[in-house]
Amino acid sequence: MQNMLKAKVQASKLSQAELARRLENADANIAAAADGFEEWALADIVAASQKIDNERIEIKKRIREVFRVVHDIKGQGTTFGYPSVTEIAAILCDFMREGKISMSPKQIQVIKLHLGAIRLVLDQRLKGENEAAKNLVKKLTVTAGAVPPLR
Repeated sequence: MQNMLKAKVQASKLSQAELARRLENADANIAAAADGFEEWALADIVAASQKIDNERIEIKKRIREVFRVVHDIKGQGTTFGYPSVTEIAAILCDFMREGKISMSPKQIQVIKLHLGAIRLVLDQRLKGENEAAKNLVKKLTVTAGAVPPLR
């Protein structure tokens, strides 16, 4: 019996020129998406901040929707030059994971603080390994650790 995986891998080998072309296209697509990252990420964060306060929406739904926004931004921050956004969003995702049906005022404060921090980093365009953003991440880690998470 022939090794089908080996045959498929050999059949899919790309020339160096084709590989270079595909990598250039991928880089161009990432750069195009990065151009608008700050604007749409800020819009999502503002909407999430408003949603967390909206008592007309069931608490579990608010938590789930804010978590989704933060989780998406966590996955994209570093790709678009904002490693601090990824770190802040990761802290908040860990804090919110498996959210309860209710939140204490202190837990809401922690969520809003992190959303505000993401907004600050994006507003100020604190890209890359920015020292101010790193210090902010350290302080948020301590703050989130001082309040019981939504578990």
